[in-house]
Amino acid sequence: MAKRDRFRDEILEIIQGKTHYGTVPIEKKKINQNVIWIGTNGYTASVGQWIRQVAEQIDKGFAPKQGFRWYTVFKVFADMSTQNMWYYGITLENESDSVTYICGGCTDFSGEGGRGHKLAEYFLNSLLAENFIVEQNADHLISMLTCDDD
Repeated sequence: MAKRDRFRDEILEIIQGKTHYGTVPIEKKKINQNVIWIGTNGYTASVGQWIRQVAEQIDKGFAPKQGFRWYTVFKVFADMSTQNMWYYGITLENESDSVTYICGGCTDFSGEGGRGHKLAEYFLNSLLAENFIVEQNADHLISMLTCDDD
């Protein structure tokens, strides 16, 4: 089976609640009126919670508008290599509302975190064309998480 099909099938199983990522209770933290953090930062199963929450909102009539991919780079002092932590978000909207759902727990250096990274990438790309996905440093994410609604 091709990787693409494997990720598609796993995402469907997550949405249907058939895998570990599909059975972890969804944790939501409302940051402000338009931003909701899904899961626990650093916990890769948060990606499954995020996928399920986004799919649920799409089923309720929300449409994907904008995707986000944020990263923070850090150095491993033993060999001075760099590694990344990845965070994902998607803005969904309907006639009267626009909400961005965000999750973390992804890396490009560990097995489980890397799997979450690939699942989040595949899911985001299945909903939006690449030109609707913005990649930015985590500074932008921090701004979103600390912004008050006025």
